[in-house]
Amino acid sequence: MPSPNPALTPERKEELDRDVLTPMIERYAPDTATREKLRATIDSSPALKDGLLFAIDKGALTALNRDDPGAGAEACYDGREKSIRFPSALMDNPNKAAFVLGHETGHAVDRAINGDHISSHFIPNARQMLRDSLVAPGERDYTDLVKAYVANDRRDEAEAHISGFNAIVSKLTVEHTRANVGIEDPLLRRAIPPTTQDLYTAYPDSMRDFMIVRGEAPDRTIAMKPGLTRTDDGSLSLDTGTVQGRNNIEAMKVYFADKLPSALGPNGALNYPHKALGEALDLAHKIEKIPGQTDDNHRSHYKVDFDRIGFPINEALVRTPPSKLIPSGPDFDHAYPGLFRDQAMGREVTGSQGLLSRRLLEQATSALEKIDEGRLGVRKDSPEFGTLCAYTAYVAGSNKITTIGCVIPSDKGDLIISNKPDPTDPSARLQPLNPAKAQELSGPEHMKKLGEATAPILLETYERQHAPKKPDNGCIVM
Repeated sequence: MPSPNPALTPERKEELDRDVLTPMIERYAPDTATREKLRATIDSSPALKDGLLFAIDKGALTALNRDDPGAGAEACYDGREKSIRFPSALMDNPNKAAFVLGHETGHAVDRAINGDHISSHFIPNARQMLRDSLVAPGERDYTDLVKAYVANDRRDEAEAHISGFNAIVSKLTVEHTRANVGIEDPLLRRAIPPTTQDLYTAYPDSMRDFMIVRGEAPDRTIAMKPGLTRTDDGSLSLDTGTVQGRNNIEAMKVYFADKLPSALGPNGALNYPHKALGEALDLAHKIEKIPGQTDDNHRSHYKVDFDRIGFPINEALVRTPPSKLIPSGPDFDHAYPGLFRDQAMGREVTGSQGLLSRRLLEQATSALEKIDEGRLGVRKDSPEFGTLCAYTAYVAGSNKITTIGCVIPSDKGDLIISNKPDPTDPSARLQPLNPAKAQELSGPEHMKKLGEATAPILLETYERQHAPKKPDNGCIVM
């Protein structure tokens, strides 16, 4: 797992073990035997335990449970719940248990160090793109956001798999060292890292991702795959500040994350990049369901260019349409019937980008046309009238009035915006505006300000009702 920096002090580790990890183990299972197995698994590997305690200390891990991880996975780190789903049956094989729990702990440590990519990168950048397009409508290109999402997931999986490797190295090192405790020669009582043969024998299923195996025992030869270099203690460095660490991570992206076929995704045959691609497209599509600027057909304009994603995409695996540019609206839904899980959300939302701004302008125009020109101070066939309509829409939107029911003159010469057709309705929201201020800016400038004012309203409403959540992540598939 990525090296915790700074590492926890021995005193802090002891405190976390006693006050947090031990109760966590107690909650894992009702029977003593299962809890003891979990404790033995954790204690068997110092590297694994250090990672768990670090993730706990940083708030990235709050529970270990026996829930089924689903999706063909053997175990899973759930970033939303901050938990590791680790079925107890895995502990029937102690070496496998250490490897798999080490892998999932690697995900938790990554979350502790790097945070959540979706909330820190994807959504903020998508939010800014939405705001920009409300001000200056145009095509939104999600390619870079999708590419970054896939790259982050691919890196995370490669590092987590190396964390599993290091967990079992740590476990075997302890066992080999204990076996030599009785030896008088002090040079032989040092920590003894396992050989590639030791590691392969301990857990061949996953070691095949790291090693080249030729022949059969006793003539079998085993070597690390190109690009993977073990340190003196037998582990694989994850220090991106070193060439060795960077090479290890890049190699495992190919040897593990890119491995096909796997057991991920709706068709049960995706590797991690294809799985992440589907998740990122899903996020983009859900975000695009926010009401906003549209063309005459109320179709939003956004795309993802597969040629720029950064890995060779097997379009048959993700059921893409013939075009490299992902279409929007109903065609998008139709092209991905098995990929998107929340179709109901898409059907509930009407319209897309900019619809609110345009609707407010139309409602303001209709309401102002019912008022005498003398009270408005402008002729209705003049450009100034259009500017007044845009200003009225802006005043409404900037005050979170999303529907203009009517506009009426006040006794003081101002205009009053009501969100209800009847301004005397007890539930009506009323907002005064000074029509003389309308001509201080042009109509397009008022509309630009309207877009800036309504974007947060749309996003706030959407995020409250349909906040995109990161799919279950960190699943390990053997």
